[in-house]
Amino acid sequence: MKRIIIFDFDGTIADTFLIGANILNDLSPKYGYKRLTDAEIQTMRDYTVQEMFKTMHVPFYKLPFMVSDVKKELNKQIDSFKPIKGMDALINELKKKGYQLGLITSNNKNTVEVFLRKNKLDLFDYIYTGTTIFGKARVILGFLQKHSFNKEEAVYIGDEIRDIEATKKVGISIIAVTWGFNSRKGLQRFQPEFLIDKPSEILSVLDRM
Repeated sequence: MKRIIIFDFDGTIADTFLIGANILNDLSPKYGYKRLTDAEIQTMRDYTVQEMFKTMHVPFYKLPFMVSDVKKELNKQIDSFKPIKGMDALINELKKKGYQLGLITSNNKNTVEVFLRKNKLDLFDYIYTGTTIFGKARVILGFLQKHSFNKEEAVYIGDEIRDIEATKKVGISIIAVTWGFNSRKGLQRFQPEFLIDKPSEILSVLDRM
């Protein structure tokens, strides 16, 4: 039986996609790429991070600096974040069912805790911070080891292709969600164990595990 449900934050709990897209456009002069149109932004949702930056002609060596800048700007704007519709009902129901809840984020922990309290989502047992772009598997594994969970007990819920890749490396189940960074088409390419379109579907998926 699954005992711990681990959520990604940006794009999974907090609706940050458009904010993130605007930040990318604001950073275009600094990193030397053209501003993205709305159509290009939607197309990028089908891509991996590597494919996206290759299309934008951003050199690989600049990626860590660019990702760091995006995260800094997201932290500054976290007061304007809104939770994904239906997330409050889902999290409350998961707690009622006795699941432990974890949250993995590269954002500032204190800032995330303020967001959760403000939106009545402060029901998480664990908030784990880890900053990485291509090493997410290590972050997830670090969470499991720190809190003494077996891989078989855990489910990860995330919105990105790299979440699927990371959970496959770690060997835990994933529920990929289509309302965040990557599109259904993009996520399907990497064959997640489960793929859903709204938070309420998570409950029925967990019942089948």
